[in-house]
Amino acid sequence: LAFGTWIDISELVYSARGVVFGAGYTDMSIILPLKKLMVWVYFLEAILILFLIRSISFKAPYLLIVFIIFMKFVGLGILPNIIQNYVVAPNELGKERAYIEKNISFTREAYQLTNVNALEFPATADLTNKDLEENKITIDNIRLWNQEPLKQTFSQLQEIRLYYEFGQVDVDRYRINNQMQQVMLSPRELDSSQLTQQAQTWINQHLVYTHGYGLCMTPVNKVTRDGLPEFYIKDLPPVQNINLPITRPEIYFGEKSTDYVIVNTDQDEFDYPKGDTNIYTHYKGKGGINIGSTFRQLIFSFKYSDFKIFLTSLINNDSRIIYDRSIKLIPKKIAPFIAFDRDPYLIVSDEGRMVWMQDGYTFSSRFPYSEPIKGNINYIRNSVKVTIDAYDGTTTFYISDINDPIIKTYQKIYPNLFQPIENMPTSLREHVRYPKDMFTIQAMMYSTYHMQDPQ
Repeated sequence: LAFGTWIDISELVYSARGVVFGAGYTDMSIILPLKKLMVWVYFLEAILILFLIRSISFKAPYLLIVFIIFMKFVGLGILPNIIQNYVVAPNELGKERAYIEKNISFTREAYQLTNVNALEFPATADLTNKDLEENKITIDNIRLWNQEPLKQTFSQLQEIRLYYEFGQVDVDRYRINNQMQQVMLSPRELDSSQLTQQAQTWINQHLVYTHGYGLCMTPVNKVTRDGLPEFYIKDLPPVQNINLPITRPEIYFGEKSTDYVIVNTDQDEFDYPKGDTNIYTHYKGKGGINIGSTFRQLIFSFKYSDFKIFLTSLINNDSRIIYDRSIKLIPKKIAPFIAFDRDPYLIVSDEGRMVWMQDGYTFSSRFPYSEPIKGNINYIRNSVKVTIDAYDGTTTFYISDINDPIIKTYQKIYPNLFQPIENMPTSLREHVRYPKDMFTIQAMMYSTYHMQDPQ
């Protein structure tokens, strides 16, 4: 008990008793001295109890037990509430000023608000043609499209078949015609549940309709004469009018890829429709696990409670089963100790591959004096960037904040998991962005903690 109380003293920096999070006037003036006293009281009681070995009637241990109970319920229970309500509350600023200052300082550090530069932008009405010419890149990238209406337009113009579905529309930037251009894009994923009822057979859902295909991309600032988006990339197979070829348009790993599929079987895979006919293919990637042996087929039959895997004659020695295909699930399974942004986004690399990018966060509830948010989290860093290849599922974790002590610790625990962000291919690094969830949390905290005056 003495040792536990001594350890418990450090917990005062996480106190929620005062006007702000962290140790306050009552904690430091009343609870801290009493806890230090109780460390010695417990230690003394431990020694006195030994005397009972020789004399069970020795009274000192019993008297000290009464004192300990009194201190627990009165000294550490009732007294702090009295002091907080009748001494601190009437003179809160005077009593708590030093602790409020610590709360402001530590909270700003915990949420990376210490390097914010405040600038004034006076509102003027004297915009000139010269201003427009000097800021041509900005003017040319003013968004005309909203994401939800654009997604509906993509669906009406470019889904082409009922079983295709566009995911969330992302905003990104690409160098087009030697100029940075803001674009909006969305992958064309496959949802086998939208096949007609007659077509929803086991072979179709797991062996034939295995992947989505391609994407749509449009500049944010252009419309056609009909009021429709002007496409940079569209159709099946992808047709593009910019220098951004798509060499691997197949999407085996995506936001809507939830069920397992078996590839390289004796059954051709549907690739994409072409007029009244279909184009078929076979998987050439390294994703998934070989399922050619009878034993493995039996194992996966038990895993999915689906004995068609074991009974089908279409699986051969080269067949592979691909599961856990959701890009939101993959990083969580690999690194469950990291929180991930809710909005992964798609990138087209210079090699023509489609790659998902997702932001990862290290977090803690043990940052002294920092105000908690979203439950008990009071420290967060965007320390990780994750890339997932849409074709073969290759997943790579990059460290984006080398100053974060938590990610440094994880890197020592898992030395083969994390790579420095300098190792990320340049064509992917150009699309790294500031994550939405991080910005939302910082904005929420900054709405109060832009003020540094404790009053």
